[in-house]
Formats: sequence, C-alpha cells, structure tokens
Amino acid sequence: MTVKDFPEECWESVFRFLGLGHRHLNGHREGLLRQISQSGLELDLINLSNQRTFPVDGLRELGSNKKKLTVLICSNIGSLRDSHLVIIAYCFPLLDKLDISFPLNSQASDFGVLRLSSMLENLRKINISGIASAIRLRPGLSSIAFNIEKKRIHGPGLTLTPIDLNLIDSFRTLKRLTDIDLSNSVISDEFLFAVAEGAGLLLKKLILQDCCNCTFSGISYVLSKCQSVQCLDLRKVDFLSDQCISKLSVFLLSLTTINLSGCCQLTNSTFFILTRNCPLHSQKVIALVVPLNK
Repeated sequence: MTVKDFPEECWESVFRFLGLGHRHLNGHREGLLRQISQSGLELDLINLSNQRTFPVDGLRELGSNKKKLTVLICSNIGSLRDSHLVIIAYCFPLLDKLDISFPLNSQASDFGVLRLSSMLENLRKINISGIASAIRLRPGLSSIAFNIEKKRIHGPGLTLTPIDLNLIDSFRTLKRLTDIDLSNSVISDEFLFAVAEGAGLLLKKLILQDCCNCTFSGISYVLSKCQSVQCLDLRKVDFLSDQCISKLSVFLLSLTTINLSGCCQLTNSTFFILTRNCPLHSQKVIALVVPLNK
C-alpha cells in the first residue's frame, strides 16, 4: 500500500497529530510532511508550532505538491532565519495567513520579512511577534499582531528601545487594517498616530494590553480617528483614570467589548460611565471587564 492508498480516517489522525505541537518529534515530523505531500488530499492549513528546528526539507517536499495551502502556523520555532522565510514564500505562494511569532532564536531580519512580504501577494494576516520587521510592502494587510519588546539589562529595569521611524511610516500605509494586537509592546504616541492615519474607520479591534511609553494623548487620538472600534483591550495601562475613560467614551460609538483589568486607578465610576455613554449599550449587552475599586 502506498501513501496515496491511505484511507481518509488515517490522514485525519495524522492531521490531529500535526496540530498537537509535540516538541520532540522533529525527525518524525519531517517524514510525516513528506508522506502528506504524496497524499491526494488538499490542505489549506497546517500547524508546525513548538518545533526545535525549522522543518526545511519537509516543507520543501510539502510545498512541491501542496502549493494551495493558505494558512501556515510556525509559532515558537526553535530557530528562524531569513532563508526560512524565503522557503515559506517559495513553497506556499497562496498564503493569506501566516504566524511566525516568538521564535526562540530569531535570526530573521527586516530584509527577510520584506522579501517574504514581496513574494506573498495574497497575504492578509500575519503574526510577527518577537521579530523586528518592515511591512510597507503589504498595504493590504487587514490583521497584524506583534510586539516591540521591552528589554531588561543588568537588573529589574527596562530599557525602552526607540521605535524605528520606518516602522511608524509603514503603518500609515495599512489602509485596510481592521485588527491590531500590540500586547506587551513599547510603543509611542507617534506610533499610535500612524495607526490612526492608516486604519481610520476600518479598525474594529485594538489591543494595547500592557503597553508602555505611550500617553493618554496617543490613545485618545487613535480612538477619535477610529470610532468603529468594537473590541478594545487596555489591560494594565496604569495611567488611565475615571476621567480618562470619560473622555474616551465619547469616541466609543461602536464598542461591544472592553477590558480594563489591571488599570489600578479606575473605580466603579468607570463602569457607570461606559454603560451610560456607549450608545450600543441600549441595544446589546457590552462585555465589560473592569476593576471594581471603590
């Protein structure tokens, strides 16, 4: 019996295995990818997260027969290089969603991400958390998630690395952006201004959980320009007060979900401000996660 003769039930078991993210099966994983490439089944998604090494040979084999793949998840890979990004783009030219977040040892550069972006014409959603990158060549992106990491040196203090001006300018080109996740990032007001200028009224989801180095002015500006935001996450933005929320609430015309946990200055007043000022509250229940401080 050849791999082409395997029953579909057998392949379903293999696919479930591939999605479990086992950490110590790299050799077996390469072999499985080769066998899957020889099957007659059409794949649109594969998850290769949590691998010690990037499965170069297996992906090349898979890409030779499965070029219609549209979703690839390679999060938490042991090592990621520019050459790996080129292999992804060459093997799977129809990708529209890609997750290469949080490699344990990232040797990927802006050049590699730019090359990847230029080759994947259909790319619409990318997670590049943990990788410094440029995104100017993909103005059609509708969703993006990454972090501009906080670096610790010689003790508990944080070293805040300035945001590259090219990255700020790149966000002004994202005119179709509907979803942005900047969790745990060092950002600036200038960066938020660029997000607002790019996305405008198309932005539906904004996650600024545990961000630092921005001010109320930056958050207020982006929400004033992006009044279609439905899901807002401001967890651990510790400078927010009841007065700040009151000022922001006039821009939250479409709000359905907001998370303010960890904002230590907020009191019960914030709950009443939001339920009173958000117009959609009279039509549907708004999911609120706020601290109940007195």
